[in-house]
Amino acid sequence: MQNSDQDTVLLPKIRFPDLDEDGDGDERPDAWSAPDGEGPARRALTTVAWLLPMLAMAALGMVRLTWSSLSADELGYWAFVTTPWDEALDLLGELDSGTVPYHVALKAYAMAAGTSDLALRAPSALFMALAAALVAGLGARLTRPRTGFTAGILFVIVPGVTRFGQEIGPTAAAAFLTALSTLLLVLVLDRGTGWRYTGYAFTVLLLGLTLPVALLVLAGHGFAVLMMRRRALLGWLLATVLGLVPAIGSIVYLGLPTVRIGLDTSTELLDVTTVASALFGTALVGGALVGLGLISVSFRKPSVIYSCWAVIPVVLLYALSRVGLSWEAPALAFTLGGWALLGAHALHRAPVVRGVAAGLILAAFCVPSQIAVRQRDGHGLASAELGAIITGQALRGDVAVYGPGPKSGAVGRDVVARYVPADIRPADVLALTPPRTDGRIVVDECADVARCLDGALRVWLIRTDRPESPLTGLPAAKANPLGDLYDVDRTWYLSGLMLVRFTLKPTGPDQVRVG
Repeated sequence: MQNSDQDTVLLPKIRFPDLDEDGDGDERPDAWSAPDGEGPARRALTTVAWLLPMLAMAALGMVRLTWSSLSADELGYWAFVTTPWDEALDLLGELDSGTVPYHVALKAYAMAAGTSDLALRAPSALFMALAAALVAGLGARLTRPRTGFTAGILFVIVPGVTRFGQEIGPTAAAAFLTALSTLLLVLVLDRGTGWRYTGYAFTVLLLGLTLPVALLVLAGHGFAVLMMRRRALLGWLLATVLGLVPAIGSIVYLGLPTVRIGLDTSTELLDVTTVASALFGTALVGGALVGLGLISVSFRKPSVIYSCWAVIPVVLLYALSRVGLSWEAPALAFTLGGWALLGAHALHRAPVVRGVAAGLILAAFCVPSQIAVRQRDGHGLASAELGAIITGQALRGDVAVYGPGPKSGAVGRDVVARYVPADIRPADVLALTPPRTDGRIVVDECADVARCLDGALRVWLIRTDRPESPLTGLPAAKANPLGDLYDVDRTWYLSGLMLVRFTLKPTGPDQVRVG
């Protein structure tokens, strides 16, 4: 008989020999128990299998945790938690509805922990360490401790995991909750007690409130139940519906989430290189891990659990993108644990030496990207560098202009507010109101730009794009006065940002200065 480990999607002879004779999809009572028994030695090895990856992830997450400057999304979280409660609550309608609960929870947390980069990023580092433990523990339970340990280490060394574990936002929390819900699903399939169903429902509730797009994993869970234990379907459906009610209520009340997580521009799933780079941190590592994973994709235990976690959400998100739902590659970060488990399962029958060699080779490829995510612009935005330039070169009387659009202006103003001291900050002469007041994130700007510039000797233009010409793409109301009255003194092209310093043109005897 063909080895069950070879019954993969790539070798698609699908059989379910473990099913009962009645064919209802319900496996033997011991189908989900550990293959090698649960003696003291195995329990000790299982503990080591999840404990070491958790500690390794915690250590990696703390290395230069605050070194990278805040990304555009992180600046939005920082600005929100530093806004007074009454004004912050008025802003909820301006936020991506899928992240509103996380914004509120983060602000409540910041009241006790503070608003430093360390305080705001620490929860993500903790959640990723716990996610690593769950990924390893799940692999150890369903296969063997060695496989669980391999999955945990594969998860830890992926640069994208480190990136999301060092970033303010719900991505790391969603990765943890997805792993937890999958582990609870396995417990339900093993023995569906009331407490296990309750735990699963509560985890689904938290997942929906943390990152609604991660609820796509529930489709994979449902498929796994149908394939492996249909008698549990009714209980699973009830627990899932109970957990989904708050998330659905939040979506209905706040509006459909835009599924925008991370820095990257909206991308198509067909752009495999872009997706792999954004999700895994580097296209090479992403390709290697996905390649290993596809070897293990299967409709048999335990691969069905890993496959439904990693593959089905990707397929569904791609299908949703075909009907107009916008998304970004990092929105799939909650699937990384599934890919790590699939990759480890592909190696679990290889000799230990080969498995270690494969892991070391993959880890070596990860080193440059692990270093890159810890650089000052490692999160894709050189916000601290821009702030340092203005802080070191700004003069009294300088003014700032932001553009080209309102959203770009909001990010630019957040960069200056976070990284330029208030007593050095160029005056925001075009803003008619401060940011994040009266229930609006963006500001209303002066329509007569020349008048509001008022003959300032130097103007700093901050943009979140990098056109060839400083004025390209700016609305005429800004571009014309800057082009007519000012000369470009110097331009800085930074990661995700463009900084331009203008100086007032000298006025000749026949020239009349506007403003």
